[in-house]
Amino acid sequence: MKYVRKPTAIIVSPLLLLMLSGCAFGEGFQQGRAAGRAYDGSAHYKAGELDLAIEDYNQAIEIDPEYAPAYAGRAWAYFDKGLPKPALVDAKKAVELEPMAAEAYHARGAAYILNSQPDLALNDLNKAIELEPENARIYPNRGALQWSIGNKEEALTDFHKSLDISTDPGDREFIARSLQSEVPSFRDQLGVTQNETERQQIEDLLQKIGVDP
Repeated sequence: MKYVRKPTAIIVSPLLLLMLSGCAFGEGFQQGRAAGRAYDGSAHYKAGELDLAIEDYNQAIEIDPEYAPAYAGRAWAYFDKGLPKPALVDAKKAVELEPMAAEAYHARGAAYILNSQPDLALNDLNKAIELEPENARIYPNRGALQWSIGNKEEALTDFHKSLDISTDPGDREFIARSLQSEVPSFRDQLGVTQNETERQQIEDLLQKIGVDP
């Protein structure tokens, strides 16, 4: 596949950039000023204003040092800036504060990828899906990791799943666009695979995203 960023040993797919909108944490989080600053951080993040997002998350954490979504959000901002260590520190803190939040494990899984720890990343993405199996945003990220480590069938299953269960039109459109950017890799795999199941998975996936096999 075609990838962006190459931290050290493991490469990171553009699919790993889809995440933050609609982060779902437990209902027990303190609401108020910290949540407001984190909301502003999310808006800046989605606008690509990473430094402003980090400033907002910093302020949210100053207001409430136990507000897990701010740590998860800041981890994703650090991820996009290609900063593996602070991304992992923040994602670990999010998991520590909210150990039953799928998005905390989602963020930590991405941070482990950036830190070239694919086994730990896969464990966290599996946990995120276990906690929130209908979260369509997690599957393409796990799929991108599976593809990069050679688990093609598992990756294709995740790509299909993300499209099949996505109920948000914006999420589905972004997932499809991201997969469309990987069409050359899918076609390359079609040219070499001897696995008929894998071949059928690729052909079906290309049809789902509106591309001729």
